[in-house]
Amino acid sequence: MVLAGAVAAAAFTVPTNAANVNGQTISQSSLNSDLAAIAGSPEYQCALNAEIVVQSRGQAGLPPVNGVGTGTYDSTFVSYWLSRMIDDRLLQQIAARRGVALTGSQLSAARTEALQSLQTTLNEVAGSQYECQVTPSSVLASVPTSFSDKLIVSQAYNDILVNRFASDTTDAALRRYFAAHASDFDTLCVSGILVQTEDQANQLRSQIEAGASFSQIASANSQDASSAANGGDLGCFSATSSSYASVKQDVASLSTGDLTEPIASSGGGYVLIKLDARYPTQYASARSAVRAAVRATNQQRASKVLSADASRAQVDVNPMYGSWHAATAARGVLPPPSPPTSSVLSPQANQPTYAAAGGGTSGTSG
Repeated sequence: MVLAGAVAAAAFTVPTNAANVNGQTISQSSLNSDLAAIAGSPEYQCALNAEIVVQSRGQAGLPPVNGVGTGTYDSTFVSYWLSRMIDDRLLQQIAARRGVALTGSQLSAARTEALQSLQTTLNEVAGSQYECQVTPSSVLASVPTSFSDKLIVSQAYNDILVNRFASDTTDAALRRYFAAHASDFDTLCVSGILVQTEDQANQLRSQIEAGASFSQIASANSQDASSAANGGDLGCFSATSSSYASVKQDVASLSTGDLTEPIASSGGGYVLIKLDARYPTQYASARSAVRAAVRATNQQRASKVLSADASRAQVDVNPMYGSWHAATAARGVLPPPSPPTSSVLSPQANQPTYAAAGGGTSGTSG
C-alpha cells in the first residue's frame, strides 16, 4: 500500500509546464496552442521557412512541423518553437525590469514593423524555390487571431529593446551615417556560373584565372540558362534591391574583375561570382537601405543584451521537450536524444514503412 501510494504520488507530480523562465512558466497548453496554429497554416509555415532561410543565407530551413502520427509534431520543430517562446518571455522580463508596459501605440507600431519586416523577407526569397505566394496580411490572417496577436506582442517587446539602443534616425543623422559608410551602399554588377559540383566549379575557376574568357565559360557550362545566354551576366544590384545583402556578402571583399571561391547555392550546386563593376549610389536612392542598416545595427546591440540575459537566466525545460542551452552560439532548446537502439525491443519492427510504387511496402521513411 505504501509503495502504491508513492507511485500514485509520483504520477501526479509529472510537470505540466513546457518550461520555467526565471520563475515564470510557459504552459504546455500555450505551446500546444501555438503548434496547432502553425500546423494549420501552410502560409505561415512558408513565411517562417523564408525567415530562417534568409537569416541563415540558405544554410538552414524550417524543420518539418508534423510528426509521424496524426496530431503529433516533429521534436526538432517543437524545440525550435519553444526556444522562441523562451526568448519572448526573456524580452518581456527585460521590459518589466525597466518598468516598461506596452501601450496601444507601441502595439500599432509593432504591427506595422512586423508587416514591413515580413514583406522584406518575402522579397528576399522571391523567384527562388522558397518563394511564398502570400502577402504579409494574408499570412497573419491565416492563423488564429490569438496567435497573430502573440506575434505582434513579441514584435513590440523586441522593438522596446531595440529602441533602447536606437541611433538617431532623423534625415540629418542618416546622412551622416551614409557619409561615413557610403561604399557599403555601392551598386554592384555581377556575373555568375552555376554548376553541379564544387570540383567542377574549382576547375572552371582555374581556367578563368589562367586567362579563359569568363563569359565563354559561363555560356558553355552554367546550368542557369537565363544568365548563361548572356555570358553569365546577372545584372546590377542597388542597395534597395531585395537580393543586395546576399550579393554584397558574396563579393564585398573583391576588387572589380575578381572571382569568388565556389559558393554553395541555396538551390543546389555551386556558383562562381565575378564582380564586374561597382558604382557609387546617391543618398536619395539609398535612404531606405541606410535606415535599414541603422536599424540592423540597433538590432545586433539588442540581441547581445538578450544573449547576455539568457546566459544568466534560470531556465528549466520539461525533459520531454529537450534541454536548455544558453552558453552556445545557437542558444535554445536541444531536442531530447533518441533512445539507443539497444533499448528498443525490436528496432526493425519500429521502423515506419512507406507504400512503394506498384503496391506493397518497402523501405523506411527515415
